Amino acid sequence: MDRCLSIFGRDSKDDILVRLEAILGPEKSETSPNATSDLSKHLKDKHSQIVNLYFTILEVVLSKEERKGNTQQITDILKNDNFHRALVAASMETVFFVNNYSSISFVDLLELCGIQAFEFWRIISSFLNFDPKMPQPIKKHFHDLEFQIIMHLAWKKNSVVHQLITKFMDQMKDESKEESIEESENSSSNAPQNKPKPVILTHPQELFFKRLLHHIANQISQICDLLALEDVMSEHVWTAMKHVVGSEGHLLINRHLNQFILCCVYGVTKVFQHPLKFQEIINK
Repeated sequence: MDRCLSIFGRDSKDDILVRLEAILGPEKSETSPNATSDLSKHLKDKHSQIVNLYFTILEVVLSKEERKGNTQQITDILKNDNFHRALVAASMETVFFVNNYSSISFVDLLELCGIQAFEFWRIISSFLNFDPKMPQPIKKHFHDLEFQIIMHLAWKKNSVVHQLITKFMDQMKDESKEESIEESENSSSNAPQNKPKPVILTHPQELFFKRLLHHIANQISQICDLLALEDVMSEHVWTAMKHVVGSEGHLLINRHLNQFILCCVYGVTKVFQHPLKFQEIINK
């Protein structure tokens, strides 16, 4: 840890140490005031493992950027509080998983680290790539966490995804109002246009929605295969889900996407005169 800290400036070093103590508590403390009793005990027992893993990954990430000559990116990483909190959370989750601490919920861990599920998801790729020899069970565990985040946890109210959906909905309302005004006034093409700026997604946000569609497609494929549905019905389920995500995303807030997939399956089979009871779908 000392070797890794020596490469940082004083401000970055202080920020890192203060943040670690705020999340994990002092290394020698009996309990962590921010944690539940089970979590507090595990933090005390595995404090050094969590910290060492965190610094190992951080050093690898920064070394990669240094080799690229990307000094600005290194500065941005060191100042990114969400990145560090997510990296601590990933280190904790790994140590707990390896030691079979199944009593600690992932949601509690995120709350302790003070980050949203979306921020944790953002660092999963970097985390899994830092060690080419990472054991397969750990990789699978993090892929399972990604699925849990994309299909459910990222859609919690007031999350980053919720805020994006709200912006999209507000923009669509503004555009609809503007079109109505233009039609009623029969405005000329020379009239000044004050259209709202479109919502621009960052690269991580674009990637999130691509991964979202990927997981939805896989879920639909698996469910339709289990129910032995015809391809044409599977395609209609897929079309319905794309419409929900693209145009009715506000309906997904605080819900699990599997709920909507099952509802789309139910609706499509009914339209095609091959209705299934919900219980039949769920039992599959």
